[in-house]
Amino acid sequence: MGPSLLVVAAFLVSGAATQTNESYGLLASQVVKGIVHACSDGMRETVREEVARQLATTGRSVSHECPAGWSRHGDTCYIIPPRLASWTVAHHVCATLDSRARLASVHPDSRRFIESLVESFGAARGVWIGLARSQSIHEWVWSDGTPLDLARWEPGQPNNGDRERCAHHGWPGSSRTGWHDNHCDTELNLLCQLSIAQ
Repeated sequence: MGPSLLVVAAFLVSGAATQTNESYGLLASQVVKGIVHACSDGMRETVREEVARQLATTGRSVSHECPAGWSRHGDTCYIIPPRLASWTVAHHVCATLDSRARLASVHPDSRRFIESLVESFGAARGVWIGLARSQSIHEWVWSDGTPLDLARWEPGQPNNGDRERCAHHGWPGSSRTGWHDNHCDTELNLLCQLSIAQ
């Protein structure tokens, strides 16, 4: 077993890391494990090191295209899945669509695009965004840690009515471009975002 197996292992790992097809990634993983097992002790460590290097390199590479069904704005993709969820469950829904996805944060450069997307979807009850009131500091913070550099609250909002701690975009009878606070367990549509920047 020589360097050619090392090349095959590296190729399979790099291919698996860039494919969205889970079965390809699983197959590549099994083949690499078989190659590592079949190698002599000295070669086994070399293969492991190369596989680790390839995974570290390709694991950081991100597709620069949005997945099917997502809408692109700059280096970010957005989607409003056709289902209702509580604010907490909405985070999990986004992550099931893509492990890197989360509830959207709205910033000055994305505000108009997001407003247009929500309006075109026609979410009758509004859509969850990744904004919530922190229990520890009692301030509104984005769940992705980005700074709150824009406030699009509807008049009279946030009103913290009966401990409303989570924010959504739009509400029936409103301009649909503003935010409202609501109970986090209310089931609404949700807006997911996915960064495709390097």
